[in-house]
Amino acid sequence: MIFMQNQKSVSLNTVTFEGRTLTFRNDVANLDHFGFLRMISSVRILRGAWVGYDGRDYAGSQTLFLKGDYTPTQNPNIDGGFPNDGISALRKIQLFPVGPLKLKTIEYDLENAILHTTPRSVFQWTEVNDTKVEQTVNRTDEQKITRENTYEFRWDFGFKITTSLEATAGIPELGSSLKLQVSVERSLNIGETTGVKTSFIQQWKAEYPSKIPAKSTVTLTSKLTEGKFNVPFTATFYRGEDETHTEVHQGTFMGVQFTDFHTEFKQTPLNLKR
Repeated sequence: MIFMQNQKSVSLNTVTFEGRTLTFRNDVANLDHFGFLRMISSVRILRGAWVGYDGRDYAGSQTLFLKGDYTPTQNPNIDGGFPNDGISALRKIQLFPVGPLKLKTIEYDLENAILHTTPRSVFQWTEVNDTKVEQTVNRTDEQKITRENTYEFRWDFGFKITTSLEATAGIPELGSSLKLQVSVERSLNIGETTGVKTSFIQQWKAEYPSKIPAKSTVTLTSKLTEGKFNVPFTATFYRGEDETHTEVHQGTFMGVQFTDFHTEFKQTPLNLKR
């Protein structure tokens, strides 16, 4: 019988490295389902680590198999010792690296994002010139418009992650034509922030007209677009310095962003009586 992990990791035979074989890709709780109950006479481990059980459903005595060839011996079970035709179940050992969790890659599914945009009027100013000559606007103060952009990472249920996990990555943002894109990479917190929004301040400055035409009213209106978006993502992590063993988790990025700042000017003539 041949027991496979990924491509090939364990070869098991009814006769010493000969005879009938069978291929598996997952744990086997009962070899009787494949006509191999207590019929294994040799084991060849090509990669990984496996445990053989002399009872069905992973019960009874256990034998640890590491990389190498094994035949029935009286060696201790921890050294691959097993009696001839004495294996009834097999299970691969999952080896997990230790160390702090680190982000390797994060991919955002922009095509399946949910986006809502709403225009917002954030500042208005009106000046009336009821004279017959053009007037110059003399303003030295600045009108600053400030808004808070926020985001949070909501991980799928079951993934245990700290509330603070620093990483270098881009995040979804509104770009030109109010379409979602991924920002340039920067340091950010991708930890479990459900209900706790990470924010950053953005500021704009309203520009006043320099002249008010005669017999007219000029109205200045500054506007922003508020975008709210939910973007599915898939993140790949590793632990410590071992980037070969990874774990993949999914979630939803939830962002609120103000963008597309612009100012509109409207001139209305005055109907003045002589």
